[in-house]
Amino acid sequence: MDLTISEEFLLLAHHPEKGRFIVPDTQLTYGIIGALLLDMSSENRIAVEKGKLILKSTERSNNQAISEITKLMSETAKPLKVRHWLSRLERKSYRYKWIIIEGLESKRLMRIEGRKFLGIIPYRKCFLTENMTRDKLIVHIKNRILFQNGSGGESVGILGLIEACEMERLITTDREEIKAVRKALKKIVKDSPIADITNNVIREIEFEIFAAMAASAAATDAAAAAAAASNQ
Repeated sequence: MDLTISEEFLLLAHHPEKGRFIVPDTQLTYGIIGALLLDMSSENRIAVEKGKLILKSTERSNNQAISEITKLMSETAKPLKVRHWLSRLERKSYRYKWIIIEGLESKRLMRIEGRKFLGIIPYRKCFLTENMTRDKLIVHIKNRILFQNGSGGESVGILGLIEACEMERLITTDREEIKAVRKALKKIVKDSPIADITNNVIREIEFEIFAAMAASAAATDAAAAAAAASNQ
């Protein structure tokens, strides 16, 4: 079954049995946006020139999220940096996540359940309908990383996202293998024939994740300091 980079990313990030994701919210948010940009690159819709995203095609996509992003990019007066688009689209990641999940449901890889909090407030949960596809994806990725099985550009997009979002532990839990995976990922992404846009997107995702985590830590420290001062 053919899967997009964004679909592979959400399958990997999802718990195999429970109705939740096992990747931290910050990584999940920027990973979704990065995956969609890489999907757009694979469809030859965008390119990177001097760190800025260039829109090459305004054709409508079968993916509603990509169509919406394409429209936003077409309405800008001039090309903007990858970092700008990651920051701008981050607020739409929740919507895009469910568009991707609905696509996975149509492929019978996920199911969506409607529920109500306190019997009043509606919300949705998603579950994998089977684990075989996710398991095969993990095995394929592990072989690609550790044993260089597969073509050079075949899966570099998802490999770069695994590196940027620190998802190595979803591939293996062995300490030595994790070290080997991290080292190999950097080389694979760097040497990729589509390294220009992949590297730009991956490096900017890493920057945004680091900045978001640093801001969160600073806010926590400030709150702790304020609480300590009020107790004196």
